[in-house]
Amino acid sequence: MTDSFENAPTSRGPVTGGELPPGMPERIGRYVLRRRIASGGMGTVYEAFQEEPRRAVAIKVMRAEVTSAESLRRFRFEAQLLARLQHPGIAQVYEAGTWTEGTHEIPFIAMEYIVGAKPVTEYVREKHLGLRDRLMIFEQICDAVHHGHQKGIVHRDLKPGNILCDAAGRVRVIDFGVARATDSDLAHIAQQTMAGELVGSLPYMSPEQFEADPHNIDTRSDVYSLGVVLYEMLSGRHPHELATSQIHELARRVRETNPRKLGEVDQSLKGEVEAIVHKALDRDRDLRYQSAFGIGEDIRRYLEGEAVAARPQTLRYQFEIFARRNRGLLAASVAMLLVLAGSVIITTTLYLRSQATKERAEQQAARAQAAVEFMENMITSAVPSEYGAEPTVRDLLDQASDTIGETLRDNPEAQIQLRRTLARAYFSLLEVRQSADEVLTAFKLSSSSMGPDHSLSIDIGSEALWMCSAVGMSEDALEIAIQIEASQRNLRGPTDPVTLDARAALAEARESAGQWQEAERELRALTTDLEATLGPAHASSLEIRASLAQLLLKMKRDTESLEIARAAYEDARAALPENDRVLRWAKSVLGAALIVALQFDEAEALYGRQIPAASGFELVIQGDPNIQQDGLQLLVFWETWCPYSQRAVPALEPIFRDYRSSGLEVIGLTRMTRNSTEEKVRAFVAENEISFAVAKDDG
Repeated sequence: MTDSFENAPTSRGPVTGGELPPGMPERIGRYVLRRRIASGGMGTVYEAFQEEPRRAVAIKVMRAEVTSAESLRRFRFEAQLLARLQHPGIAQVYEAGTWTEGTHEIPFIAMEYIVGAKPVTEYVREKHLGLRDRLMIFEQICDAVHHGHQKGIVHRDLKPGNILCDAAGRVRVIDFGVARATDSDLAHIAQQTMAGELVGSLPYMSPEQFEADPHNIDTRSDVYSLGVVLYEMLSGRHPHELATSQIHELARRVRETNPRKLGEVDQSLKGEVEAIVHKALDRDRDLRYQSAFGIGEDIRRYLEGEAVAARPQTLRYQFEIFARRNRGLLAASVAMLLVLAGSVIITTTLYLRSQATKERAEQQAARAQAAVEFMENMITSAVPSEYGAEPTVRDLLDQASDTIGETLRDNPEAQIQLRRTLARAYFSLLEVRQSADEVLTAFKLSSSSMGPDHSLSIDIGSEALWMCSAVGMSEDALEIAIQIEASQRNLRGPTDPVTLDARAALAEARESAGQWQEAERELRALTTDLEATLGPAHASSLEIRASLAQLLLKMKRDTESLEIARAAYEDARAALPENDRVLRWAKSVLGAALIVALQFDEAEALYGRQIPAASGFELVIQGDPNIQQDGLQLLVFWETWCPYSQRAVPALEPIFRDYRSSGLEVIGLTRMTRNSTEEKVRAFVAENEISFAVAKDDG
């Protein structure tokens, strides 16, 4: 949060800087107000000071006239979600609450204060950044917005004033979800804006936002706003003509006309960049990128010289991309063959330059030639009659995957490299299971043909372990982790830092595969070696101790878990910075252990808030900043808090299985005898992506 925080003024225009206005208290909650930063359509921003911990904060106080019983209810609900946003590209929310002004409850949000930051468009202009640097900054923005989308929060008010860059070029997205939490929509903006004025958020709104129906807004609305911001970052102009336009005229233009082509503003932006921007700005939201991740991934592809999704994925376009990346390496006669075999040729060329022996160089050249011949056969056999008018990239990848083993059975090294290429290609298409299968096959082939201790086997194994874990292939992940740990132990010894990392990965894989006793033994041995090697106060040592406490909690050894969790948290608090990831992890584990032990007073003191004593049925979204990026966590409170009670009620196993099949991991779920309660839970699960739940029991 900075002095340039607000650029969504009322019809009076923005009010920036100054002393506290008359009637404004000197303190709101735990915060001492210092000065007014800016006032806008939704409220006023103040610089404030928090005494414990000592830090400057920014407090946004909503305007009394935009609050109602319904908006306050929504604000409380969504403020809990905002506190869960833990991302370096999002200004951190410290607290959300209300204070009383007369008869009104006024919402406020306390968040990170960013000194000296500027709106992103102003920053890139003043720094005279080139195209690549501007796109790299925009990629940061997409990553931050995507994190919010993963948590179920649509920003709805993305604009340069809400996307800030500090002096080092680091992005902070602010006001994430505040517009939604305060029920800000077109109707309210129109009331606050005089006829003939275009201010604040209006120029960045998507076509569907002008319909003033909040139920018609989703992540694709944010994609449109990102497209407008990117257009301005690259060209210095807005996609639509804004001069003297009134609200209804702007709404008509956005809904009915296409923006001016970016390449017409700047010819150097024609091609992929123009295609990316205009895909984000498509009036039909079904034709836009479906998420911030999608546009961010296309930016990454462009920066790395890969084909972008915004362009039709024809073979000709694939060839153009590859030829552009490898202009100095390709002869015209083999360029088409190298479209998909390029990584093999590049690797071989570099290898030939660095190796001393002619024999080894010739072997590598032979492997590359085999790969080229394989790709030639694959491409020439991809006749249009099999795939339609023209084979797609996915068609060619599938054909390669099906035939590569037989065609290159006598050339394992070429097959390994091509499998890795296929894995990366599948991953770029978001076909993650196929990507995992390819890299797993490459790992097994490398291990059998080159040996498990070969550097290539270990390198591919690390990729395969990550991919298999990500898609739930726990048995395969465990097999890989066992081999990598053994190889690193053989090569480096048991206490080398690389080996210690491999041992931690093995313990995690054993836990995921249900081998809890083996995981416990590994974590205990790892704790001993880490403390001896790095010291007991090192973050790695503390993280493993907290992980051990969490595992013991799963194993129903609650007392032992609590003892270890408490010690790990106290040591982490003494050794690590306040916002350190490991400290947050240790605090989260201790909180769970305290609740299981029914030590609610200490749990409430730890979390700094009351654990609700609900009656009947209600849903509470946990706004715990200690939770990382593991998805939405639903706490289902039902009468008396009784987590982990699933262990005592075998009769509920069928319900437990039903919930798991819908993506909900039920930690505690007991005696769901009230049909209405069960129906509400099932309905909520069906409508939301939920990964964790705790239930209350009636005794």
